[in-house]
Amino acid sequence: MKNFIIFNTEKEGSCALVQTLDNFNEINIISDFIEPFDKHMFINKQNGLGKDISKEDFLKCLSLIYDSSNNYLEELNVIYSKYNNQCHFTFSKDKSHGFKMRLRRQWKAELFSLLKQFHVTAFVLIRQDVLRWALSKYHGDGTGRKGHLQFDHVNIKDLPKIKVNWRLLKKKIERCQRRIEDKERLLKDLRASGVEAFPLFYEDFCNKKFDYFKHLLRRLDTKMTDREIQQVISNDCHFRKVHPDDIGEFVKNHEKITKKFGEYMMQKKVSHRHFIFSIPKIISRSFL
Repeated sequence: MKNFIIFNTEKEGSCALVQTLDNFNEINIISDFIEPFDKHMFINKQNGLGKDISKEDFLKCLSLIYDSSNNYLEELNVIYSKYNNQCHFTFSKDKSHGFKMRLRRQWKAELFSLLKQFHVTAFVLIRQDVLRWALSKYHGDGTGRKGHLQFDHVNIKDLPKIKVNWRLLKKKIERCQRRIEDKERLLKDLRASGVEAFPLFYEDFCNKKFDYFKHLLRRLDTKMTDREIQQVISNDCHFRKVHPDDIGEFVKNHEKITKKFGEYMMQKKVSHRHFIFSIPKIISRSFL
């Protein structure tokens, strides 16, 4: 049995992943707040008390989460309540446990050292289809403004189609491309630091869910039968994939967008252990 941490960025299916993991009897997600150490949990007035967690308290919390001590909850909750008084930890350490978070780059060296010390397995979420990822970010709340449709349980067919400004979409594609390159570096840095680290591909989560979770559980030394895995992943999930594979279902000028950016619709991975991205350098290209 191994404990874990999941590194994610926006719109990579991380909420659905964590909720599904929490449905496995052999796994504990440490908090009902599925990203308890992201900055918004402390700064956002709805959740936090307005001050970000300090590096020292962040690392102490993670030590309490991942070490082998039995008396950890009281101290963990006391520390955390200095920054957020709505999240209360109640998890047990008798199962594989972990959580998801965005990488705090300024504390990377200390974080990686801690993960190595406690033999924590790291997963890095990767979304390879750059165009669909960028369109998901562009679409936002369904009108082109920032938002998350999966939180509103929206059916894409109930929303009017949007006309995509290709110049604005180009900027989204560039950012997504950089995020993928960041993820490749993150995996290399984790492994170079002695942390066991593996990519998890969004497209596999959507299209090969059984293999995806079987692979993940094997990395955590969690033994489950194929039937048990299938039972869990067959359950209804609170968070669902919003955008269909056919972008024409929500983009008015989809033919123009596909013609201009179609080569960014899927990137190639070579294996689960090692991967190579073949990403065209969009910044140097002309789309006129």
